[in-house]
Amino acid sequence: MDFFHPHRPVAVIVCLGLLFLISNLQAELEIDANGLPILPAIPTNPSKTGQGKAPSDPGRAQMTAAPSSQDKETEFSRYKAKVHQAVGARWYKKVQHQIQVLSVGKVRVQYTIYANGSVTTKVSDKIPADLQLLMAISVNSIREAAPFPPFSATMSKNLPAGSFTDEFSFQIYGEEKAKDNGPS
Repeated sequence: MDFFHPHRPVAVIVCLGLLFLISNLQAELEIDANGLPILPAIPTNPSKTGQGKAPSDPGRAQMTAAPSSQDKETEFSRYKAKVHQAVGARWYKKVQHQIQVLSVGKVRVQYTIYANGSVTTKVSDKIPADLQLLMAISVNSIREAAPFPPFSATMSKNLPAGSFTDEFSFQIYGEEKAKDNGPS
């Protein structure tokens, strides 16, 4: 292998630039109510158009779970919080790596966790083509976080179906550019 490959200096410069960017981002990330980072501004990408186009102004990425009437401080709510943190840690990291190409939009993914900790997923809506990457990142984040801890005896007793189903919403958002109506 030729150490002085013509493309290697560019790759080294890009890697060093990314390390600098990531180290600066880590110090400035805001934290949401679940203790997960809210990603910094999304750079604009004027080449994207359509409903899910890249934001024209800074935007953010967010993952949320549907609130539950059972979400008081219970064993079940603590279990769901751990699921949220495990999925969120993977999702935010993946989004951070793909932020340049992700379109503004929202996907919802339904998941079912079984007593043994295994998980299945189902996409809740029809996903437009420009949100397929966001959907794939979201579904993969849930699947990669599994298997989750098996249910305790108490949880199994309180969940007679031997599973529970919930939903995450994953969103990239920002302000959309106003339609250009020609010269003013």
